[in-house]
Amino acid sequence: EEIIQRRRIEPFADMQDLKTELFRYSDSIGECEKYITTVSRFFTIRVTAVSGVAKASTVIAITKDGTRIKRVAVING
Repeated sequence: EEIIQRRRIEPFADMQDLKTELFRYSDSIGECEKYITTVSRFFTIRVTAVSGVAKASTVIAITKDGTRIKRVAVING
């Protein structure tokens, strides 16, 4: 859980960065290292606009491969 929360706040650069940041979990990190990713291709963008009592929200899912960006889904609410 601590690893997931840390990644949500600020992604770690590599496994060494993660082990340094969360040294008390180094044994657990070593056991599940092959399941932890330090590179993301899939991102979500959330936008919320408010004007008076009106509120509009959109969530956009994209994949990024180098400089190429592809929209996967858009959800308006």
